[in-house]
Amino acid sequence: MPGWNGEMAGMTGMAHDATHHWMQELRYNLAHTPPGGTLNVQPGIYRGELVIDHPVTLVGIGHPTLQASATGTV
Repeated sequence: MPGWNGEMAGMTGMAHDATHHWMQELRYNLAHTPPGGTLNVQPGIYRGELVIDHPVTLVGIGHPTLQASATGTV
């Protein structure tokens, strides 16, 4: 994603619109992580659904939270 540098510092406590944007960036980066690759997830709250459709390793940096709507499967 243009402007994405892999850093998402200072995300906690931001407005829902901002966290929605971060979830879009996370989805984009996940889609562009090759099978078997590793994606570092920076601190913050990521609200919304996330589909992982290929084998990847997610590494949480600074305790990120993935917060879905509690529907579907995990």
